Amino acid sequence: MRRFSLASLFLAVLIFSSLSWAATSHDVTVSISPFARLSVTGTVAFQVDPNDFDQNGFASKEVADAVQLTVKTNSSTGCMVSASGTDFTGGAAKFSIGALKVKIGSGNYVPLSNSPAQVLQIQGVKNNTTYPVTFQLNLDGSEPAGNYSATVTYTVAANS
Repeated sequence: MRRFSLASLFLAVLIFSSLSWAATSHDVTVSISPFARLSVTGTVAFQVDPNDFDQNGFASKEVADAVQLTVKTNSSTGCMVSASGTDFTGGAAKFSIGALKVKIGSGNYVPLSNSPAQVLQIQGVKNNTTYPVTFQLNLDGSEPAGNYSATVTYTVAANS
């Protein structure tokens, strides 16, 4: 009987130990696509008074830093921000969004239109980097008096 117990114990140890010798492994592969995210904070308002118009009927007003763009991208080649806008409307009157120019950070002014135009090219990975936006409104005097509004839309795309 004792031999049977020792033999059973030896067999059990052999079985359990062989289970622990069996090992296998695998690799885990992660593929992360480039992305870019954009958030916009703030609003902009222009007040154009009669004294803002020169003797030829032109007026130019600027509003700086009222709007901020915050960009995040994981793309090593950066991303591109574009902007477009709707025409200014006020009651039955309207005038072109082309009267409005936008400048991001220390960049150059870019006139807006109904189609997206590049306003900022960012190089490399950015983690919630904020850029101030400056707007310039140029009126030629043909715009009827009134209150107007327009919508500016920003889009961001990771460079590939």
